[in-house]
Amino acid sequence: MNKLYLAYLRHVGEVLRDELELEESRFKWFMRNTLEVVRALKGVDYALYKFRRPVDYVSVDLDILVNARDIPRAVKPLQERGFRVIASEPYTVTME
Repeated sequence: MNKLYLAYLRHVGEVLRDELELEESRFKWFMRNTLEVVRALKGVDYALYKFRRPVDYVSVDLDILVNARDIPRAVKPLQERGFRVIASEPYTVTME
């Protein structure tokens, strides 16, 4: 449901106007934060993973594939923007 809720609300429109406005604001927040992350990763070899879908949706996270040699160059600017590392493994860094 989380992947289709925004599309559903856009379809039923007026019936659930308050919920639609809330979900639209969540979508705008997600997209603003995505743009901030993309700006922070300028010059880093990366790709957004599972980002493009056939419908707009509000995600709970942003999956990014980063070339292993660029991980430090990716983490540092994100930390400077307030993200923090909550888990670090050999092939995965989770930030919030």
